Amino acid sequence: MACFFALAPKICYTYLQTNTIMGERIMKKGDKIGIVACSNGLKESSRPEMEQLKITLENLGLTPVFSEYLYAKDGTESGTRQQRAEALMKFYRDEEIKGIFDVSGGDLANGVLPWLDYETIAKSGKAFWGYSDLTTVVNAITAKTGKPSLLYQIRNLIYQNGEEQRRRFRSCLLEQNQRQEIGSIQSQTQKNGSLQSQSLPESLEPEESGHIQKMSGLDTLFHFPYHFLQGTHMSGPLIGGNIRCFLKLAGTEYFPDLTGKLLLLEACGGGEPQLLTYLSHLEQLGAFRKVSGILLGTFTKLDREKGPERVWELLQSFVPTELPVARTTFIYHGTDSRTAVIGSSYNFSEK
Repeated sequence: MACFFALAPKICYTYLQTNTIMGERIMKKGDKIGIVACSNGLKESSRPEMEQLKITLENLGLTPVFSEYLYAKDGTESGTRQQRAEALMKFYRDEEIKGIFDVSGGDLANGVLPWLDYETIAKSGKAFWGYSDLTTVVNAITAKTGKPSLLYQIRNLIYQNGEEQRRRFRSCLLEQNQRQEIGSIQSQTQKNGSLQSQSLPESLEPEESGHIQKMSGLDTLFHFPYHFLQGTHMSGPLIGGNIRCFLKLAGTEYFPDLTGKLLLLEACGGGEPQLLTYLSHLEQLGAFRKVSGILLGTFTKLDREKGPERVWELLQSFVPTELPVARTTFIYHGTDSRTAVIGSSYNFSEK
């Protein structure tokens, strides 16, 4: 079977009015932000890393406030489910805290969901940021409150691509003048905070995208390149994230309505048997009949073992031929990952 990179795909880019995700500015310099761990507790060996993150955030002009439940006390949990949930709610109730970032991952995040006060969360106007296992919390917040949350790991600010991540973070979230300049290059940005696409020449190869982004002003936290595998246009509110963690919500009150949504799917571990199991589960939930499109991120282990085309080869036996499917390599478990806003409307198009 021919690799789907054999013919150079048309590369397009998303764009978001980042200062209006919640109808108002997310953060500004001088703000306090909360740092939590709703999933597995961090290892004691992570303390120097958290100190580095603290210094980095302070250098960006923010004041981080760390939860008392960050580090694993018994090898896995930093506190009970109720304690971790209360640590998160404490930041939502604190009017001085303007944003909340989760630094954890693993398996335990869905345990906090029954103890969250979704009415308080909805009224707070605060953005919640988390990745991987925090797919559960991010999607639950959107499902229960109708408010967007963000798939992003704040620890990327201090990892391998930290310099670039800090630049994007600063320019998109903290520097109003620069953010307005970025927005001015987009002629099609919607006023309601939804995301639009901007096309680049069909001859552009995927590996050229980083250079083109920097040259065109598209190298921001909320831009990411994509190309279509099937169809040429899809739009709707984005849901999903890590496929394994998203499916933890199935059958619960925290699972989002799939109708008319765009379903983001990515993974870190797992091979073909695991992916086929997850796709079968989604099929049995009626997901592929209900959603208006699918956005594939990177499937790290499977892409490495079988090549990036293998995920699409497996997915084709599950999805209708009329369902649009696009792929991006910039939503993934990696240090250069960009941000996906769960609950915000996206408009992906080759046109």
